[in-house]
This record gives sequence, C-alpha cells and structure tokens, in this order.
Amino acid sequence: MRRLLLLISILFLLFTSCEKEQEPLPSYIEGLVELHADPSGTLRTLITEQGTSYGLLNPQSGYTSNAVYRAYTIYTISSSGAALYQLGIIPSNAPMPMLTGAVRQDPVELISLWKTQSRWLNVHVRMPAGEEKNGLTWGYICTEEKANALGTYKMLYLTLETKIQQAPFLYKQDYFSSCPLASFSNQLRRGVDSICVTLNTEKGKVERKFVY
Repeated sequence: MRRLLLLISILFLLFTSCEKEQEPLPSYIEGLVELHADPSGTLRTLITEQGTSYGLLNPQSGYTSNAVYRAYTIYTISSSGAALYQLGIIPSNAPMPMLTGAVRQDPVELISLWKTQSRWLNVHVRMPAGEEKNGLTWGYICTEEKANALGTYKMLYLTLETKIQQAPFLYKQDYFSSCPLASFSNQLRRGVDSICVTLNTEKGKVERKFVY
C-alpha cells in the first residue's frame, strides 16, 4: 500500500510539473500605443495600432485628467486585458498652421513614416544628439479639392518641421512623434480623402501619401 501511495504521489508531481511547463509564456509586444487617462489622471485604457481597446491590468497614476497620450511601450495582451512593462510618452500635439516657405527642415535620417488604424500619423527619425533640444513639429499647410476618375476628393497637406541644434554631438538619437488626425474628421471623409506628408531627409525630400 505504501509503495502504491508513493507511486501515485510521484505520478501526481510529474503530471503537475508537465502542466506548468506547458503554460504559454506571455508574448511581449513592443511599439506605439494610445493610452487614455480617467478623471483622476490614471491611465486605464490601452488602444493598439489596429484600434483594439484593452483595460490596463496595472493602471498608471500621475497623469493629466482625461488626457490621451501616445507612448512607446512594451506590453502584453491577455483575455483579462493589457499589462505595461515599459512606458515612454512621446510628443503627440495637433499640427501647427505653417506657411510652406517658413518651415525649417534640417535633414534627418528617416526610419519610418506610417499611419495607423487608430487615426494617427507617426514618424520615427534619427537626429544628432546635441547639447540642446532638437525640434520635431507637425505642421498643417492646407487642404485642396482634387479630382480623379472616381470623383472629387480632398487632399490634406502636412509637413514635419525639423530643427537640429548645431551644438557638438557624439551620436544620433531616435525620436518618435505622432500627429492626431481626429481633428480633421469634420473636413475629411474616411476612405475617400487623402493626406500628403513631406519631410526633408538626408537622402532628399520625401513625400508620402495616405488614405484618410
């Protein structure tokens, strides 16, 4: 009987250890997300680049009441919600009205320029890391009526003003910035109208177009 009980105990331990080994490890996701604060200034909601919303399993306090933030994060998603493991807030101001000839565009190294389903334009560049702060500002130029075989549509023109301080530097630094597109929802039709973005890079002027 004692041998039988010992054998059952060993089998139970082996079974439970195998079960634990089969539990999937969390899949860490790195990238930009949208974070929403509640009236108390606590981040409680995460929205992915695909526009899917999750409640935060580890809410973050100390932020502005009811504010929306863009952040470069490392996080996981489960059936219970999203968990943040690293959080870095990035600039996400609405574009400033600008005149084309007055925009300063020092050349930068362009890594990526893209639009997400969650209604943001995003840029990832590298610029010399000087002693003073560099500038990366979204600018609104104008909106024009255009026509194609399918009919009329609007083209929104945006640009990126880049100011590189001419101080001595040792290396290049990565910069991220997001431009909110929600403010243009009364002017542009989703899936019909377009956005044109210009940026001066080390390889020359870049122009990218996106469907709103």
